[in-house]
Amino acid sequence: MLNAIHSQSPDIAMGVDKGGAGDQGLMFGYACDQTPELMPMPIMYAHKLVKIMADIRKAQNGLMPYLRPDAKSQVTVEYDDNNKPLRIDTIVVSTQHDADAKQNKSGKM
Repeated sequence: MLNAIHSQSPDIAMGVDKGGAGDQGLMFGYACDQTPELMPMPIMYAHKLVKIMADIRKAQNGLMPYLRPDAKSQVTVEYDDNNKPLRIDTIVVSTQHDADAKQNKSGKM
């Protein structure tokens, strides 16, 4: 196990109120046969979702011009007793957006 905890970067800390930034990071992974990438299914699906968000944000067709770079996703998978995936239980996607973006948006993918 690698323990790499250190103090917050002064550059980040000066941009927020007392106590530092609330940003967090997570390193996750181990080799398994759940996906072609040999990573656990939840993290691979989460990575694919934020990749799609980035592709949509960068698209030249103007599909969602209000999206901004900070996107996060979480995928929760239910497993059986043999550690085989049964179903996707929950998907959460969050993205930064322009302040004037409306909640009701429609568009074709």
